[in-house]
Amino acid sequence: MTQTIAEIGTIYFLMGKLDSSMTYSRRALKYVNLSDGKTNVGQILYTIGIVYYRKNQLDSAREYYTKALSASKAQNNISTKIRIYFGFARLYEKQP
Repeated sequence: MTQTIAEIGTIYFLMGKLDSSMTYSRRALKYVNLSDGKTNVGQILYTIGIVYYRKNQLDSAREYYTKALSASKAQNNISTKIRIYFGFARLYEKQP
């Protein structure tokens, strides 16, 4: 169920519906934290971070990218780590 909710959040993000994406991503994060398996927590945190980035809330984006990176390193999730590093690069590119 967590994976499905997370994917709905991602789809809303791709559709440009940032508030809906945030709602579903936070819901997925809540469920993944309640369950024993935290396999996609890094991706969920990254999605929240990228929504903040798109809303130009850069400090919040950085916070969630950092959390996502920590979770992805713990899970050795290379594909998510690559996305997160790319997110950091775009974030620093926007900094004055």
